[in-house]
Amino acid sequence: MAVKLLAFQAALLKAIPANLESPKFLLAVSGGLDSMVLTDLFSRCDWSFGIAHCNFQLRGEASNEDAIFVQKKAQALRVNFHVTNFKTKAYAALNKLSTQEAARKLRYEWLEEIRSKNNYDYLITAHHLDDSLETFLFNFAKGSGLKGLLGIPAKNGPILRPLLGFSRAELEIYYSRKKLNHREDASNSSDDYDRNKIRHQVIPVLKDINPALLTSVAANLEHLKDSYLLFQHQVKQLEQQILVKNDDQILIQSSLLMAHPARRTLLYEWLKPQAFHPNQIPQILDCIVKE
Repeated sequence: MAVKLLAFQAALLKAIPANLESPKFLLAVSGGLDSMVLTDLFSRCDWSFGIAHCNFQLRGEASNEDAIFVQKKAQALRVNFHVTNFKTKAYAALNKLSTQEAARKLRYEWLEEIRSKNNYDYLITAHHLDDSLETFLFNFAKGSGLKGLLGIPAKNGPILRPLLGFSRAELEIYYSRKKLNHREDASNSSDDYDRNKIRHQVIPVLKDINPALLTSVAANLEHLKDSYLLFQHQVKQLEQQILVKNDDQILIQSSLLMAHPARRTLLYEWLKPQAFHPNQIPQILDCIVKE
């Protein structure tokens, strides 16, 4: 099954207020297959959009050729084109980040700047269902709270991801049928990055176990998102019952907290905004017990 234009439009419009007339979109386009499918879909809709490209200067001349390729596409479509060059490795070293973390931070900060300055209503990225699965597995392996296991959000403030309901295979079929062109990033085939290891080594094994893996994952992520909403609602209700806010102080009614079976999780959720680490929570609970 390929991506259907109507299904794509429905996914995007679902995230936009009905009273927003003539929204403007900024597309983050790398030149890869996913983003070229996204660009083609937008070109077939009666929507105003511009294209933005980040040159991370990680692959020498190939990175420059990617930027030229995307620029030519924008010119062919007669839409505004925005481009920037990053010294990604230098930034990563200076801020003690991995190359991927640095690229992600630079990318989103610049894209938001361009979106805001040029009055685009939304930033659109080409993330799809396979990306969401990779994010789930990455966060699960690295360790995260429940929120980190929700995959990639379809909407995060002004960021929309209308392709999240589609698999990479569906995008590839659309790409082939429309006879599109793209630029291949050679680093995608390397296992130097953790996400690539998940993509090339872990997911194929899971698909051997369950050929319908992506269908199962899509359903499970929806269940997890609903569970997280219920979780947040309950945490908020219990916060009103157990915490007492007095001016700039927050007092915890320890007897009520200790009576709850999920006291460790509750305490962490309440203290997290104060930059408490999860490892500190058992120590705090031990102090309460000794009182």
